[in-house]
Amino acid sequence: MRMLNILVVAFSVIFMVASLPAYSQQSRGSESIQAQEIFNAHGNQVAGNPHGSVTLVEFFGYNCPYCRVMYPVIEKLVKRDPYLRVVYKEYLLFGQRSVLPGTAALAANMQNKYLAMHQAMMTATSPLIPEEVMFLAKKAKLNIKQFKQDMQNPKLLARLERTTKLAHAMGIRGAPTLIIAPTKVLKNPKVKVYPYVGLPEAARIQALINKAHKAA
Repeated sequence: MRMLNILVVAFSVIFMVASLPAYSQQSRGSESIQAQEIFNAHGNQVAGNPHGSVTLVEFFGYNCPYCRVMYPVIEKLVKRDPYLRVVYKEYLLFGQRSVLPGTAALAANMQNKYLAMHQAMMTATSPLIPEEVMFLAKKAKLNIKQFKQDMQNPKLLARLERTTKLAHAMGIRGAPTLIIAPTKVLKNPKVKVYPYVGLPEAARIQALINKAHKAA
């Protein structure tokens, strides 16, 4: 079984990742399940071409300064590549501090406003405290009454916890972490995947996207 070993570098902070197993070491069936967990999207958490031949998955946190630097890089990659599909996976990078913005994004997703809220929080200039999150929800033109109700839905926290468990099982300890692969990985988990963690350098990320395109 393939194990992806990577050195995680987040600017001046260096994390050692023992291994980044793309899939389970059990049966082919469990491989397919984990491929679905990694590369599939929930609702409207997709940027770019939803039917793109290459998928870029980003594990990130809204309170992560490096993730904010990565945000415009991914935006530019999407604009340049009409066949790129981006799936966002927010997780509890900073524990309890990540719950509020993560839940807010998933609540916005329930109104099909995920990308609008994602952009609002990624470009916010103030800390993501409750008052700021509510202001950004209004800015994203959410139905505030529904938004407040959905924020209390325990299923949203459960999804954040599930994504966090997935990230930890893969050996992810830093953010942003990107996993790039031909979208056909959803049907064939044996295809090669390309992990990327480090400085948000568009050229390096594009090189991996190009490799995935060739394998698509």
